[in-house]
Amino acid sequence: MANEIRPRLGGNTSAWERLIDAARRKGPEAILSQISEDLPEPTQQSPAKILVFDIETAPLLSYTWGIWKQNLKGLVQDDWFMLTWSAKWLFDDTVFSAKLSPEEVARQDDGRITAGIWMLFDEADIVIAHNAKKFDNKRLNTRFLLNGMNPPMPYQTIDTLIHARKHLAFSSNSLNEISKTLGLGEKMDTGGFDLWRRCMQGDADALETMEQYNIQDVRLLEDVYLALRPYIKPHPNIGLHIAHNVQCCPSCGSDSIAWGGTYATYANLFDAFRCNECGSIGRSRTTKLTTESRRFLTMSTPK
Repeated sequence: MANEIRPRLGGNTSAWERLIDAARRKGPEAILSQISEDLPEPTQQSPAKILVFDIETAPLLSYTWGIWKQNLKGLVQDDWFMLTWSAKWLFDDTVFSAKLSPEEVARQDDGRITAGIWMLFDEADIVIAHNAKKFDNKRLNTRFLLNGMNPPMPYQTIDTLIHARKHLAFSSNSLNEISKTLGLGEKMDTGGFDLWRRCMQGDADALETMEQYNIQDVRLLEDVYLALRPYIKPHPNIGLHIAHNVQCCPSCGSDSIAWGGTYATYANLFDAFRCNECGSIGRSRTTKLTTESRRFLTMSTPK
C-alpha cells in the first residue's frame, strides 16, 4: 500500500496551507526547514538518489464545433491540472503518492499535492519517467510555477521513452506494451476515459482508483528502467555520487566491472568494460594511444 506524503505532515489541512504559503513567500528553503524531520529516509541500493515517478492530469475542457483539426483558441473552459502523482526511490519498497480531494477538484487546486512531489524532486539527483521531457517534467514545472514555488534543486532526467525509441525497436513504445513484451506485467485497467471524467466530477472512488493506477505505473516503470538500463546511452554518471576513489560502472555504481576489448571514436581508442551487475558497457576516460601515436593518426573528411 502506498504511503501518502500528507499523513507524514500530520494530515492537517492548515499545516499544508502553511507549507504552501511558505513556499510561495520564501521558496524551497522554507519548505525544507518546515518538513525536514518528516521526510522519509530512502533505503536505496544506489549511491545516487534516483526518483521514479509518474503523474496523472485532468484534460482540458473546451467547446468545439467539430472533432477534427479544431482551433480551440478562446474556447477552453477549464485548463488542465494535476489529479494524482506517485513516486518511489529506486530499489525502495515504499511508494509515495497523493491525490486531490473532491473539494480540491472542485476548486482545481492542486497546490497541496504539488508541494508533496516538489519535496521529493528537491532531494533527487536523477528522476526517471516515461515521456518525461515532453510531458511529466514540463507539466510539473508548470504546476510548481502556478503554485508559486521556486524550481527544485538541479537534477538529471532519464526518459525511458526517448531511449526506447532511440536504441530499440519495440512494435509499440508505450510503457504498457514495453512492459508486457518484457514479461514485467501490465498497467491496471481503468475502463477508459470515463475514469478521468469521474475524477473531474470529484468522484472520491474514481480519484482513489486513479491513484492506484498511478502507483502501478510507477512500479512497472522501475522494472522497465532496470531492463533497459544497459541500453541507455548516455546514462547519468552514478560514479559522480560516490565519495571514495574507485572505478565503478557509470550506470549503476557497481565496482564489479570486467575490462576487455576496446572502444573506438573517430580520433581515439579507449579500454572498454562490461558491468557484472547491470550489464552496461563503459570505457576508460584516458586514451590507449600515446601522444606520439596520435600525431600520426589521419581522419576521414566530414560529410
